[in-house]
Amino acid sequence: MDNATVVTLVVVGIIVVAAIWVFLWPSRFRTLIEYQRIVVFSRTGRLVGVRGPGIVYLPIWTAPRPQLFDLRDQVVRLTNQHCIALDSAVVQIEPVVIYKVAEPHKVVTEIQNPEDGIISSTTTTLHAIVGEMRTNEVITRREEIASNMVARVSEQVERWGIQVISIEIQDLKPDPEVERAMNQRRVDEEKAEADLRTAQLRAESARQQYVVEADARRQGSLADSEATKTQADAEKYAIISKAEGEREAEILRAQGVSALYSMLGELGSEVNVALKYEQIQALRTMGESANSKLIIVPANLSQISNLRDVSFIENALPESSEDRG
Repeated sequence: MDNATVVTLVVVGIIVVAAIWVFLWPSRFRTLIEYQRIVVFSRTGRLVGVRGPGIVYLPIWTAPRPQLFDLRDQVVRLTNQHCIALDSAVVQIEPVVIYKVAEPHKVVTEIQNPEDGIISSTTTTLHAIVGEMRTNEVITRREEIASNMVARVSEQVERWGIQVISIEIQDLKPDPEVERAMNQRRVDEEKAEADLRTAQLRAESARQQYVVEADARRQGSLADSEATKTQADAEKYAIISKAEGEREAEILRAQGVSALYSMLGELGSEVNVALKYEQIQALRTMGESANSKLIIVPANLSQISNLRDVSFIENALPESSEDRG
């Protein structure tokens, strides 16, 4: 083979390789954005792996059409889900599921249609949770329903390489008849609460009035008690004063009698004259009394001979308590 033939063959080879390279360039190199991934399989059907992001080269022995996945959050809306509550009432619920692809290779190998699987799992879980609750609980515990759905649905879809971010209850409407009954019940409850508040206000007003009246009665009782105490103190003081006066009078009388007997003892033989004088004084007192009707004259009154003896006795006897007063 001469040199010309060799040069010709080399040129033809270069042209063929260049042609093949140009032909295979679009399918062998892929440029993936940050949130994109591709799952690569070999031509024999074996899983090669996940590629991306950036420029990805696919060897000639891999499958020509790898599956592309978006790792951003995805939204699935479930409309008009008619659920039956525990009390047999129908509740219409519209949940919204937010999820993302966590493991792209599992999404390819574990499930054929991941979005249909998410919708089916969410619907079944929603019916099961609502069926365990009464209608009023379904309406008032919306957040609890959503959190329970996230926990249950996550357990089912994790094996598919899908992560549930959140589930929100977008709309929730009870059956029209149930809604009317609930509205009427709400009105009745509000009326009952208003009546209860009115009764409480009346009871509080009555209690305050009773307290005021009780205070007034107590103040009156205290005033009566003070008046009674003052009167009792006055009576007690009067009794004590009277007793003190009687005691002093008794002391004075005793002192007068003692002085009389002492003086009579000093008179000696003239004591008979003094006794006669006392008899005359007793007769005088009885005569001056308004209640005296009968005066008894002693038999020995005639023994008083003259007035000189009487003057002697008046000078000799001590003064009585009345004379001193």
